[in-house]
This record gives sequence, structure tokens and C-alpha cells, in this order.
Amino acid sequence: MIKKTSTFMTILFILIAAHIFAMGGGEVIGKGETARTGSIPTADGVIGENEYAIDFDASKMKVALSINDGTIYFGLEGFTAGWIAIGFGSKGMHDSHILIGYVEDGTPHVSEQSGIGHSHKAADAGLLVSPVLAESDGITRCEGSLPLAGFIEEGDEYLDFIIACADSDGFTARHSFRRSFSVSLK
Repeated sequence: MIKKTSTFMTILFILIAAHIFAMGGGEVIGKGETARTGSIPTADGVIGENEYAIDFDASKMKVALSINDGTIYFGLEGFTAGWIAIGFGSKGMHDSHILIGYVEDGTPHVSEQSGIGHSHKAADAGLLVSPVLAESDGITRCEGSLPLAGFIEEGDEYLDFIIACADSDGFTARHSFRRSFSVSLK
């Protein structure tokens, strides 16, 4: 009986730890660095070297961020021919403003979504400015910007965000990869 209880507790601990990491954990990116910059990236579908204040690889995706004068500038690259997404304001889908994009038959499709629990619906307000979406050689790229207000509160030191991608196009296909992060604002 003790062995069964011990095994059960071990499995329960692993499941709880995995859930905490998936829903509220996340890495702090750019420790000692800030996403704030004096330059403004160009949304052209190419994430240039040193174009953004912070850029990093996250397994199946590459992320680039800069914050300038109250605006978040982002570049996102997914090693997939399916959709890619970035969401701001939370370390999980719930309460995130999510931008999902894919290219199908040469036509870009972008949607702004509001995270609700483990799902999402069309956002009430469109915040995305000048998105550029492209796909080539099995890589989907998106660059754009949106206002920082609403994703942080006065005195916040970090901006929380999520990324995800799928192996297929469409706004309802389930993600095959997801991660959460925080980036320094100071």
C-alpha cells in the first residue's frame, strides 16, 4: 500500500509541476537587458540582425521584441508552414491578446483573439498595426506592432507574453508548440 501511495504522489507531483510550468511558469528573457530601445524596427517580414532590442530562439520559434515610446514591436518566426502566434498580457492563454497568422496559397491571414481559459475568441478591439506576414521554405514569419498600454500596469517591471505554432493553417488548429516568457521593461 505504501508503494502505491508513493507512486501516486510522485505522479501527482509531476502532473502539478507540469501544469504550473505550462500555465503560469515561463522564462525571463534578457536578464540584465531591457526590451526598451531608441530605434524602431521595420515591419518587412525579415527579422534583421540587431533590428530588435531582444531576440532569442525558443526551439521551434524565433522571437524578437522592442519597446519604443509606448509601442511593442515584434518579429516572430516559426519553423512551420502552419500558423504562428504571439500573445501579450499573460503567461497563459487566459487574458492574453493573441495575434495568430498563417499564409495559405500565398494569401496572408491574421486574426486578433482574446484568450479565455484554454481557448480564444475574436478580440473586441483590433490593436495590431501594419502586420507583415510571409511564408517560405517551411518558415512562417510575422512582424508588426501594437500599443503597450493595456498589457502592463504602472510600475510593472516585466511584460508577460506567450508564443505558439501549429503544423497546419487555420485559426482553429491546435498548437503543436507553446511557451511563455517575461521580458524586462526596466
